[in-house]
Amino acid sequence: GFNAIPNKRKTSDIQTFLKGQGLYDLEIDDDYGPGTSTGTARFQEKRKIEVDGIWGPVTDAEPTKPGAPKPP
Repeated sequence: GFNAIPNKRKTSDIQTFLKGQGLYDLEIDDDYGPGTSTGTARFQEKRKIEVDGIWGPVTDAEPTKPGAPKPP
């Protein structure tokens, strides 16, 4: 996979989180491909943070903020 921070979150956990938010509708396959990147970008847009499709430290911290969905 690509665009995920190594040793931070399993891609399958990110996919499951995004799916629960209605932002990812593909198979949970633990591969950070275009579908996961698109779902991540949708989440970033929804949370009004920089949209780059990369689940990095800023995106990873977002679910812990007030009013945010439950983290992966």
